[in-house]
Amino acid sequence: NCDGFISQQDLFLGLEESGLGMLPEERKLQLFDELDEHGRGLVTLREFSKCLYRAAAAGRALSPRGDLSPRGPGRPLSPVARTWIPPTAPLLRIRQTSSLVAAPSLRRRSLSPPVPTQRVGGAFRCSTAPSLSRSSLSEQKLLARSS
Repeated sequence: NCDGFISQQDLFLGLEESGLGMLPEERKLQLFDELDEHGRGLVTLREFSKCLYRAAAAGRALSPRGDLSPRGPGRPLSPVARTWIPPTAPLLRIRQTSSLVAAPSLRRRSLSPPVPTQRVGGAFRCSTAPSLSRSSLSEQKLLARSS
């Protein structure tokens, strides 16, 4: 259904497609009841994930060395895989600076309405802002000299 929940029928179809259709009907019903912690008749992703985590932990506990093999059940991990220790040092991220600027359409847009502008002597000046920009100061100096 793609609604974020697994119904009893969805679970049974999934078991059939994954090769577990040979389970007795009562075992399938028991499995669904275990998954559906709140008794809603639907299983959430969280409930399903918790069940998978518990099943994986139980599988590790039953394994002779506590290792799960990616090659399938009953097959031990290779000696290299058993002795591999993941690195404990944090990965360092190298910060890169880029001189590229995002295109105007990709830049973050302001949620404020645009400020009305008016064209004054070849330059645009904001009609509502009282502060003067460098270009407007230069224009005022030129106007003062010509007067």
